[in-house]
Amino acid sequence: LAVEEQFYIFFPLLLIWLAKSGSKKYTLWLIPLAILSCIASIAGMKFSASGTFYLLPTRAWEFLIGSILAIHALPHIKQPITRNILATTGLGLISFSLFTYTPNTSFPGIAAIAPTVGAALIIYAGAGGTPWVSRMLSFKPVVFIGLISYSLYLWHWPLLVYTKYYAITEPRPLTITIMVIATFALAIISWRYVETPFRKKKILASRHRLLSASLLTSAAIAGLSYFVVLQHGLPNRYESDPAHITATGDPEWKHWEHCENIEDRLSNNQDLCTIGRNSGTESFMFWGDSHARAMASAIDLSAKRQGETGRIATKSACLPLLSIDRPNNHACYEFNEQVLQYIASKPTIQTVILAARWALSANGTRYKKESGPPVRLVDLQSAEDTSKTNVEILEIGLRRTAEKLQSMGKTVVLVAPVPEVGFDVPSANFIAQITGRDANAIISPRLDEYLQRTKDVMNTFNSLKQEGIVKIINPSEYLCDNRRCKVVIHATPIYRDDDHLSTFGSKYIASSFDKAFTAY
Repeated sequence: LAVEEQFYIFFPLLLIWLAKSGSKKYTLWLIPLAILSCIASIAGMKFSASGTFYLLPTRAWEFLIGSILAIHALPHIKQPITRNILATTGLGLISFSLFTYTPNTSFPGIAAIAPTVGAALIIYAGAGGTPWVSRMLSFKPVVFIGLISYSLYLWHWPLLVYTKYYAITEPRPLTITIMVIATFALAIISWRYVETPFRKKKILASRHRLLSASLLTSAAIAGLSYFVVLQHGLPNRYESDPAHITATGDPEWKHWEHCENIEDRLSNNQDLCTIGRNSGTESFMFWGDSHARAMASAIDLSAKRQGETGRIATKSACLPLLSIDRPNNHACYEFNEQVLQYIASKPTIQTVILAARWALSANGTRYKKESGPPVRLVDLQSAEDTSKTNVEILEIGLRRTAEKLQSMGKTVVLVAPVPEVGFDVPSANFIAQITGRDANAIISPRLDEYLQRTKDVMNTFNSLKQEGIVKIINPSEYLCDNRRCKVVIHATPIYRDDDHLSTFGSKYIASSFDKAFTAY
């Protein structure tokens, strides 16, 4: 809407300037401007998709095409067959956009050409006659939808957003049907009792009243918005809010995050962060990615109970596997080599605990509604071989790392995957609470889903265990029963997002790590 209003502000000024300058050949200006704007839209997608979407210069061409049609810059088509061909082509372009574009389609840019040109062709073909598409669009029910279309446009979005908020998961067909019916009902009411009276000047008929009412309304909205900004939202609107757990209010998570940059620590002659008992010689290393960092409070609590001192080394998106990384990336390789050198320099370290988001790496795909690109692994020792699957590369990396550590006299403990959820747990729990529902019943993964998701990982883990190369700890024993894997306990989320444990959830599974510090 902002882009549209900006166009309606600046475009008339352009026309006035052209008229006063004596250059009334608007087409000579509008067509080049439309072409330049379209080129900018296509080029802009490479640099800033968000800016290209929201800024007027990269969207103006879509309006300018309509302006070119409005001034009849192109001669009307007299041949019925040509009109029908153009109208059919236009309908085909719109249909192509409707049925082939997905949430992953980059828009605007090139993707905006099909629906925009399609609409223009239908309008242009109908200006000189009535092709079959125009006759179809002239049916009374279709015309009526056109009459209420602006109200439909305004109402559909809040209804869609709040329906999805309430549903948490994907809304069911019945829910969507009710939402569509409600959208039409509200659109008809607002068209009849708001739009039409304003248009026919039955409400605020004079310009003075209309302007005064607009200014007062704008001032009231701006004042309310400024108040909310000053209050940093409305944080006290609920007496208690255990649903939202963020890094801001979670000092332990911030502490482990602070410990993550081991490169700077080691280069500045600092030691790695201590985990477990604060005093004593380090006897274990906890090594992994952001999932390991999320479990750090569990290890910390368990090690303290056992009187053990250790070090922690984590790096987001990096499996704790030697020479395993993602294509065209060596950051994880360098990180893991540094950790290995550190372990080699500390003979007192007897146990190395490896934790990561193994299931994502093995499957290569995100879980349920989680956003993000797929993951592909590469073995840097044979990067030219692209025939291996993620599961095969994962096994190679696990075996290589475990055998290397074992040759150094270390005991290797693998932490089995924590159940992924696929929905943001704190948000889902918050909505479930204020609507009197249980987040576990809505989004908790079924046990069979978890077992299926982790099947390849656990097969690999168990194979290495049978060979005596590794030992296994499985936190899911504390998170899952014989049906489901919990996401909330006593109204408090176990997860901080859709796959990382919260500090509360991490401490909840702390006992699962006890055997890493005993005879096992």
